[in-house]
Amino acid sequence: MTRAIKLPGLFLLIFLYANCNMPGQQSIPTAYFFTQNNVSDYRISPDGVFVSYVKRKNEVTNIFVKNIVSGYSAQITYLKIGNIKSYYWANDNTIFYISSKPDGESLYYVNTKGRGNYKTLNANSISFIDSKLWYNKFILLSLKKHGEQTKQAYSVNIATWKPTLIAGYKGSYKQFLNANNADIIKAIKKCLNPSYFDIIDNDAKNNFYILKTYSDRQKDAFYLYNKTKNTCDLLSDNEAITPSNLCETKPVQFSKTSGKAVYGFLTLPKSGTINLPTVIIPYANSNSKNNLGFVPEVQFLAHKGYAVLQIKSTLNVGYSNEAKKNDLKKWVFAMQADIIVATKWLIKKQIANPSNIGIYGTGFGGFIALNAAYQKPQIFKCAAAYSGINNLFTYLKEHNTASIYQYLLYNTKKKSLNEASFIRNFSPVFNTDKINIPLFIAQGGKDNLISVNETNDFVKILRKRNIKIKYLVKDEEGHTFKNKENIIELYNNLDNFFKQNLN
Repeated sequence: MTRAIKLPGLFLLIFLYANCNMPGQQSIPTAYFFTQNNVSDYRISPDGVFVSYVKRKNEVTNIFVKNIVSGYSAQITYLKIGNIKSYYWANDNTIFYISSKPDGESLYYVNTKGRGNYKTLNANSISFIDSKLWYNKFILLSLKKHGEQTKQAYSVNIATWKPTLIAGYKGSYKQFLNANNADIIKAIKKCLNPSYFDIIDNDAKNNFYILKTYSDRQKDAFYLYNKTKNTCDLLSDNEAITPSNLCETKPVQFSKTSGKAVYGFLTLPKSGTINLPTVIIPYANSNSKNNLGFVPEVQFLAHKGYAVLQIKSTLNVGYSNEAKKNDLKKWVFAMQADIIVATKWLIKKQIANPSNIGIYGTGFGGFIALNAAYQKPQIFKCAAAYSGINNLFTYLKEHNTASIYQYLLYNTKKKSLNEASFIRNFSPVFNTDKINIPLFIAQGGKDNLISVNETNDFVKILRKRNIKIKYLVKDEEGHTFKNKENIIELYNNLDNFFKQNLN
């Protein structure tokens, strides 16, 4: 089980800021922020003999294994198209993995000595519920079968590979730290002294551990910790520039009129600390208050001279009992209120220039950003959305999505007849007449979550009204851009958009 560790002393006072980007500092290419490591997703075999990892080549990923003692490595999967979505060791010699392609996903198993890759089942979407082989014959999967709209939990007998529905399974995705690891954690901290680290995996005898270290200014680095020798060997890192040349992110907290705390993360450029052009980034997943990991778009925008505030909704949208009572309406209202409180706080502290504040989000964050364009135009000078939802009717009809939104959408669907006016009022596609600030919209032509045709129509209507809008659509991309050139083009366009509109 992976566990994020927060080391003491990092949750510092909100009024102490570090500046990023002094005059004369080197310019960092866009590619640095968004280029992923070609090697990632390390695991270790139960017997502690092999380290496995996923390696990218020509936009395709495959699994490799490496003998810890001899250093000999070998490729064991041979995808020609698509990517390894996830995998784990079933036993000392077998790996289960999920491959993702444009037409769906497939579950395979492979012998680590390279004796064949065997496909077991296909579905529209497949996820491992946990990383165990139960009773040496069952695995647990979350499946959305072809033609179905809902993800459900199944047990799969590896003798027949027939999935059996687990009725009433809700799932528990909480990460926890086993108390038995306390001594290991102390030893790791002495060995590496990282800002933050995750225990990714360990062998059956708890002799070897795969670690991931990270911080607000450091991309992921992976290590192999040898408990017997008390050594940490670097497996791979992703550094092309020293962390001191990037921007420090610090947690902030402010209160709503109700007294409820709003949490966020503030990143300031080195160009100054007051009266700054500012970008607000709303995040939907508020389950973690202490994640100070590397966020590429935050570092990118801060390097360009913007103050960046990431806001986390005060309404929990995880799997808690509170989330089960909520619906999308409550979440939207809560997120909007949080954004207003946060923005006023920035202005009061003289951090943000009140005339130069923009908002940017992806997915549901993009939905909130597009909403702000007509719900709060007096606050935001411009808005940008990457794969942002623009029609809630379509989204609710076609997707009973899993992950953090399943209860929000499920509860909204139950009340949809009574909530039609809300859905219309908060669907940007039905409110084009109210939008008068500049927009930036980016989307993939093969996005299976957001209809590109509806986005096209949305943009056409706005252009007929002579609204200033930059529209970037990549026909070959899905909900998240994968091609490196497209990713760089996306963020260069975003930078130019904010340069033109946040003076």
